[in-house]
Amino acid sequence: MSDTYDVVAIGSGHNGLVAAAYMAKAGKKVLVIERNDWIGGGVVTRELTLPGFKHDQHSMAHIFIQANPLLVNDELGLKSKYGLEYIHPETPMISVFPDGQTLAIHTDREKNIEEIAKFSAKDAENYRRFSESAASYLPALIGTLYTPPAPVGAMYAMMDQSREGREMMHVMMKSAYDIVMENFEDERVRLHFMRMVSENLTGPEEKGTGIGPFIFLGFLEKYGIGVAKGGSGQLSQALVDCIEDHGGEIMTGTSI
Repeated sequence: MSDTYDVVAIGSGHNGLVAAAYMAKAGKKVLVIERNDWIGGGVVTRELTLPGFKHDQHSMAHIFIQANPLLVNDELGLKSKYGLEYIHPETPMISVFPDGQTLAIHTDREKNIEEIAKFSAKDAENYRRFSESAASYLPALIGTLYTPPAPVGAMYAMMDQSREGREMMHVMMKSAYDIVMENFEDERVRLHFMRMVSENLTGPEEKGTGIGPFIFLGFLEKYGIGVAKGGSGQLSQALVDCIEDHGGEIMTGTSI
């Protein structure tokens, strides 16, 4: 163990590991300190029941990272060099109702329309328009996710310069609940999309979450939802391998 480091990452959650991996690749001397005896934070696969049976302890699927240059351009070699591999199910999510009926979300827009039409023809047509809006919003949304955020005032001033920007700003001010209730009428279809946006661990009734359904569906139809082969923790392990390969160090079981 060295006495000095350029970068010390406190905690080995995947965000800290990503930052540490980029720093290590850039030639910085990196140390990652983790209190637990395992790495990964919420992106971890462990033996929780019986020996040989591994479980995803928290996250099971990786969604928004699929558009990240980290994976799209394989900037750290996680896929080409360190073994990270994703499976993209065609039907990544399904709602099951008490009477046994189901409503699935597919990566294919037309299949989603067919699913929703089982409950409401009007909602199915509304979904087509909704998903088209989500696709049109996606490039702007992706542009904000992987770059430093613009000042809030400047961002709103820019959005105010166009009809499309004002429309998106109007959506952003609402709650996901507002958006779902305005666009769909069938109770089960509404519940289906409320459940979907709640995957982000925010209440759909919270103001400012209105863009959530558009982000989720835009990503779903363009990139799908990635399930790491071998468990969610394979992302964390690939990052650790990258860090160590570039001379970085990982220290677990410590609070120093």
